[in-house]
Amino acid sequence: QALERIEQARAYYLKPQATLASATAQWVSELFADFGLLVLDPRDVRLKKQAKSLFEQALFKETLHHTLQNDTKALKEAKQTPPAHVGTSLVFWVDGERRSRIEPTEEGFQTADGALLWSKEDMREILQGDGIAHLSANVLLRPLYQQCILPCVAYVAGPSEYLYWLQTAQAFEQANLSAPQLLLS
Repeated sequence: QALERIEQARAYYLKPQATLASATAQWVSELFADFGLLVLDPRDVRLKKQAKSLFEQALFKETLHHTLQNDTKALKEAKQTPPAHVGTSLVFWVDGERRSRIEPTEEGFQTADGALLWSKEDMREILQGDGIAHLSANVLLRPLYQQCILPCVAYVAGPSEYLYWLQTAQAFEQANLSAPQLLLS
């Protein structure tokens, strides 16, 4: 039966226009269908629109960035190694050609490679429409994004993921989100 499941996953991946994400989602959905498992695509524009205020805060306000820096400092003071670096950007631009950090400039924003430029007004328009689908949360913003699209009261995390969530402890409050109870598995 294990070989059948492996072959099934392979077949999903070899379909035209399949991606590892789409093949995995289809495989997991079928495998756990009888248990009521729900598989969401976090890239769906409808879900991104639910997190518009989070993306807005990450792009236009420095408070969330500073909060993440403070949480990182607190981890270090507790003799823990933070799993992620808090860089200048919390949001990526994703399209068919690139996944690149969106970095602030004096005039607005640009991708880290400088290939794309936006004024602040351009970015506000992206946030208002379907262009928001191109925005992607970085690793530290991801727990907050998850809580925006599918709020939960408890989150079970493995040892590595647990540290990511600890690194975002105060950011939930800053983003006006309820932080789930974090449980180490």
